[in-house]
Amino acid sequence: MLLTVLFSIAAAGGAYAVAKKKRTNTGSAAAVGIAAGAGTGAAITVFAATWPLLFLFGFPAAAVYYYGKAKGQKAIGPGR
Repeated sequence: MLLTVLFSIAAAGGAYAVAKKKRTNTGSAAAVGIAAGAGTGAAITVFAATWPLLFLFGFPAAAVYYYGKAKGQKAIGPGR
C-alpha cells in the first residue's frame, strides 16, 4: 500500500513537472498530474491483486503454448 502511494505521488509529480515544462497553465498541469497519479495507483492495485493468478496459471499456459507451437512444421516444404 505504501509503495502504491509513493509510486502514484512520483508519477503525479513527474507528469506535473513535464506539463509545466511545456508551459501549460497550472490547472491543466494539475489535472494531468492527478490523472497520472490515479492511473498509476489503479494499475499497481490491479497488478497486486492479480499477480498470483498470473504466476499460477499464466506462465505455465504460456510455456505449454510455446512448446506445443514449436513442434509443428514451420513452413511449406520445397516443391509445394
